[in-house]
Amino acid sequence: PDPRKRAVQIDIFPTGTIESITVTKTFTPDQFGEFTGGAVDIKTKGIPEEKVLSFSQSYEYNSLATGSDNYLTYEGGGVKGSAIAGDSRKIPEIATKPGSFQIPRFSQRPSDADIAASKYFDKFTRAFTPVLGVKRDTAGTNFGFALNGGNRFDLGKAGTLGVVGAVSYAHKYDLYEDAINNNAGRSTPDQGFTFTSKQVDSKGTDEVLWGLLGSVVYKPNDKHELALRLIGNQSAEDEARLQTEQSTPTTRDFNQALRYVERSLRAVQLHGEHEFKRWQMHWTLATNDTTQDEPDVRFFRYQFSQEFKIGNFFANQALSNQTRRIFRKIDESNKQGGIDIAIPFTRFEDKTGRFKFGAYLDRSDREFEQSSFTYFFPGVFGPRSRPDVLENRAFQSYNQTVDGQLWTDVFADPNRIGLAKNQPFAPNQLLWILGTSGGDVPYTGKQDLDAAYAMVEFPLAKSLTLIGGVRYERTLIKVVPDTLTNLIDAITLDSAGNRGIGPLPEEQGAANLDQSDQLPAFGLVWEPVEHMNVRVNWSKTLARPTFRELAPVAAIEVLQGDEFFGNPALKLSHITNYDLRWEWFPAQGDVLSASAFYKEIVDPIELISFGAGGRTFVQPVNYSKGIAYGLEIEARGSMQRLWGKLAGLTAGINGTWLKTEVDVPLSEQVSLKDFGLDQAKRRLAGQPEYLLNASLTYDNPDRGTSAGLFYNLVGETVVSGAARGLNDGTPDVVELQYATLDLTISQKVAKRWTFGLKARNLLAEDRTNVYTTPDGLEGIKSSRPTPRLYSVSFGLKW
Repeated sequence: PDPRKRAVQIDIFPTGTIESITVTKTFTPDQFGEFTGGAVDIKTKGIPEEKVLSFSQSYEYNSLATGSDNYLTYEGGGVKGSAIAGDSRKIPEIATKPGSFQIPRFSQRPSDADIAASKYFDKFTRAFTPVLGVKRDTAGTNFGFALNGGNRFDLGKAGTLGVVGAVSYAHKYDLYEDAINNNAGRSTPDQGFTFTSKQVDSKGTDEVLWGLLGSVVYKPNDKHELALRLIGNQSAEDEARLQTEQSTPTTRDFNQALRYVERSLRAVQLHGEHEFKRWQMHWTLATNDTTQDEPDVRFFRYQFSQEFKIGNFFANQALSNQTRRIFRKIDESNKQGGIDIAIPFTRFEDKTGRFKFGAYLDRSDREFEQSSFTYFFPGVFGPRSRPDVLENRAFQSYNQTVDGQLWTDVFADPNRIGLAKNQPFAPNQLLWILGTSGGDVPYTGKQDLDAAYAMVEFPLAKSLTLIGGVRYERTLIKVVPDTLTNLIDAITLDSAGNRGIGPLPEEQGAANLDQSDQLPAFGLVWEPVEHMNVRVNWSKTLARPTFRELAPVAAIEVLQGDEFFGNPALKLSHITNYDLRWEWFPAQGDVLSASAFYKEIVDPIELISFGAGGRTFVQPVNYSKGIAYGLEIEARGSMQRLWGKLAGLTAGINGTWLKTEVDVPLSEQVSLKDFGLDQAKRRLAGQPEYLLNASLTYDNPDRGTSAGLFYNLVGETVVSGAARGLNDGTPDVVELQYATLDLTISQKVAKRWTFGLKARNLLAEDRTNVYTTPDGLEGIKSSRPTPRLYSVSFGLKW
């Protein structure tokens, strides 16, 4: 549902529709080559055992948001239970075809052309919704429901037909206040951080998620199956954000952002499974369409003199300070087709192997559109001595008349924008007007993937099996910017390592990746005793950059915040994997395992952060090489083995220790040495030092009782690496360790009813990012509280 990244949100699948979730941690040639840490295969239900219909409803309390009178929103904001943007958010028709008018000459006797120009700008400005700032309101209670149904139909000799469908809905509010959001750099090795901003951050979020899933499965007999699956998803998230900063003892900066995002996913999948006398076949055809629409994202930033109660726009009108309205949209279509053929053979008595081969095609096309507008004040005509002229000039700034009032409360009032109502001295006088801000970079993206593989599972002995083969993948990715000026902003890099922003011909900002890879994989599986395996595996895989990572577009969520800027020069990463795993399954549902892994990465895609042109950026870059290695242990089993009275109680633990390194390029080391931020190696971005998951569950089918306690711990994780900007260096940014604790209880009541309780994030730990230096200095980058979530649910099953 999120076109910015190749990931699927699990919550689009209602629980009652999932048949199985399979996690694969070692690569084999029948898996996708983009396999860096593992693969998750979600299989939805096919033909149900019997007719089923269930409905559940839940209510959730958010400890920070629910019932809060300080909930942050705006006039006309909120999803209001619907995921469809209203007309008030759409770009006005006049803005889709901007006129050729120039700012007119103001005078007592303007020409007809000047009057026509003023009328055009007046109409243009007033066509936009006159809401630019936040307000406080009361947040509601989170709410959701799910409806699942299915049935099987015995068609006699014609076979069996199964139908499954589900509809789900969730509406949630979230809020945090008094969070920290800072920007900092380092100017010299012997000094601390230089903070360019220290903001108090508050944000209110209102989101809704609709999900639809349906499948029709037909089995003419036990040898063949055809399945048609439909997935629909519609979500909307509305965000109001307020940041303030005491920039001087008497000056406070205000930074507001209003952002509505609507996403949709539409997928149709057709599957076939066939078993013939000597071979088996599985095939898939699918079409997927995703959309992300951000209509009328609004940014408003100004300085306020607390002494004189006057607000003004920043004298430095860098892009990071400009009040703006942005309309963005991403449309992406995808088509897939694949076929797998397996030929089993007998090697030893009751020990079979198989040859397997197949092919896969994937075609994706993306269109990204963006239109940006900014407010400006063209000037007032006439002598300052005239009262009407003075009144018009006063609108250029803001005079607070009520304590706590924001400039955005009155900025777009009808008498403050467009043609001035008080205009006897200049009949065509304009006040605040909207115009195009420039800098938009629409682009098209294309990704073609072709793959084929051949592999064998070959028993070398009754207890030893060889699994090996090779996968071929061809990757073609293109990103082509298309601007009106044929110029784009780009990150520049001089010989000293200073990064800045400069113009670049759009053809030089295009990305074009075209390469083929052979991805071999070989492994041995030894079964020393029944239900115990030792696996050793060697393989080569890859990681592709996404459209977002390649596109030369700066994406921001709030002014003075980090802007993600794509890099058209990115290359694919190639990974060599070494895996050793011991696993034992003493009983059904029980597992005990230990794994060791080592990965060599060529051209890893790393994130770096830096400041340039009054803005702060995060950009993906390729470093030459990196490594990742570690250990993982997993244990899960019934406590009844320890004591018979503990029947139904299951404990589980999974822990991973991870060591990663990436080689910082010598040029980066030299450029960062001026600030004491140079280091030959650092941890890979996005990889925590350790992970720990622990669970204790209880299940008693006779009494209809189930409960679970779940603990998750994530170690320190590098968010972005250090890099040099124009004037200083930005240190590594690290997310600190955090933990969560969840509790769930479900009880069947009477024959058809189920009552449930959930308590999530009971520890309510802050999520904190810090700047860190090689010499051990730390400073807060951002920190925000997280809510405890308590929910109650009721379910009915027929």
